[in-house]
Amino acid sequence: MKITQQIRQVMPPPVSLANALRAQCPSHIDLLDLSQAVPGYPPCQPVINAGVAALCDPATHKYAPALGFEALRVAHAEAEGVRVDQVAITAGCNQAFAATLQCLAERGRSVLVPTPYYFNHQMTLTMQGFHVIEWPCREDMGLDWEALPNLLQPDTCAIVLVSPNNPTGYVTPADDIARLLRVAEQHDCALVLDETYRDFIDAAQRPTTIASDHLIRLYSFSKAYAIAGERVGAVIAAPELIQQIEKVIDCWAICAPKVGQIMALAGIGHAGDWLSGWRERIQARERLMLDELAGLVGYRVASSGAYFAWLRYPGDRSSTAEAEYWIKERGILALPAAVFGSAEAALRLAFANLDEAGITELGRRLRA
Repeated sequence: MKITQQIRQVMPPPVSLANALRAQCPSHIDLLDLSQAVPGYPPCQPVINAGVAALCDPATHKYAPALGFEALRVAHAEAEGVRVDQVAITAGCNQAFAATLQCLAERGRSVLVPTPYYFNHQMTLTMQGFHVIEWPCREDMGLDWEALPNLLQPDTCAIVLVSPNNPTGYVTPADDIARLLRVAEQHDCALVLDETYRDFIDAAQRPTTIASDHLIRLYSFSKAYAIAGERVGAVIAAPELIQQIEKVIDCWAICAPKVGQIMALAGIGHAGDWLSGWRERIQARERLMLDELAGLVGYRVASSGAYFAWLRYPGDRSSTAEAEYWIKERGILALPAAVFGSAEAALRLAFANLDEAGITELGRRLRA
């Protein structure tokens, strides 16, 4: 079969590595799983009720409009301070990213991606034939402004930024986002801002709404309302781009899953206090994790926020070898820096899904 070299060059899904590592956990040790960034708790009851009711409605099992239910688009537009014609609803935030970049894809174009990167972004860009230009972050995981001018190319069509970041947890300051948008405008390229985890940081840390045709904002209802399996995300962009994204959605999926859209709308209407409660719990888990790791000799949290921490470890093992050591000797599952395009001696800890007892146990095992 004549499978393209372009798809062969795409890295394997890191979930395959996570599964392989999980299988190496000794049977006498309870697994501590810090590998996957998916809500470890169920949706709130009003969201569940909306999903159940939707399943019982015959109309649910027909197609929705390619750009999403009007009511959900309106609600998201109102929440974000934009017009409805600037909103597309997608089958998760990964599709939001892929559909957006599909509209920019053209042979020979480049995309600038800070590293460590979110692996699905890198995989998508490779599939779509982009030249990925890596922009290494500073030691503290912030943007390296001095390196930027030498990385931008005449054919650069987009700069990608994830904040709060996956994998590092770093929250890019609002002023830096505004500065990067000005760079994009001057270069006549897009700033693609992935805000999947923004609901898990304080409102004061989030960027204010910026009106620019060069800004494309991506969002995940799946993470906010713990409906990851229902696959619901969104794009906010200039109406001209939304019209093109509609073509991509129509060919790829026809529409985002209707049950998920109905549950997302219920979340907007009824889950505000519930979401605030989970934000506070996850922030408390972050504080506890930082306390547990603070006294460990040779270990250092480079950055953390929302769901993630980027932990640098002592010794000279590669990150993949370190991840294997952690699972075999400690029963701790974490993803190595290598799958995020980094050669650092570091692991990503998706700490949000461990409760307080689990985080305390994490500290105990690392001290042992």
